[in-house]
Amino acid sequence: MDETICYLLDSWANLYNNTVANDHLDISKVTEWDLCSYVKYPSVLMSLLLTDENLFENLPPVEDAVEVLTELNKFYNIRIVTDASGSITVLYGKLKWIKKHLPFVDTKRDVFFTSNKNAIKGDIIIDDGPYILESDDQGKILMDRRYNRTPIYHSGVIRVKTWKEIYELLQEDV
Repeated sequence: MDETICYLLDSWANLYNNTVANDHLDISKVTEWDLCSYVKYPSVLMSLLLTDENLFENLPPVEDAVEVLTELNKFYNIRIVTDASGSITVLYGKLKWIKKHLPFVDTKRDVFFTSNKNAIKGDIIIDDGPYILESDDQGKILMDRRYNRTPIYHSGVIRVKTWKEIYELLQEDV
């Protein structure tokens, strides 16, 4: 969900930068998965993620994500698999975001909170985490981000930059 359907990093960095006076997290310089390695106070960074009640609820959608998912919902059963990091605050914030932006998703049936995303199987998996796409699922689509550009050594992964690209890929299957 994060950085695939909604933009998290800019809002999270702004929250950190507005909280910590003697450090600055510059998202444009993040080129690796571990965001904590870019800050002086990783525990503060993680605490803000897990406890800010408005962070997730107010995240902007990734460009075209809502429109494409709405259209794909006509042909596919859309499931959202995301990690709440063991935080009830994150869980509720993400649920509110999904209800607001993706009202066609049944949050009781089709939203899964787990740190082991590979436990949930699907015909097509779309994620920004290359490690998630190591599974044997049929369609694996990696949302390209600055922090996930390391080479992918498992087969069948298609890297895309936009939801419009995803739509075009999946239209071939419909």
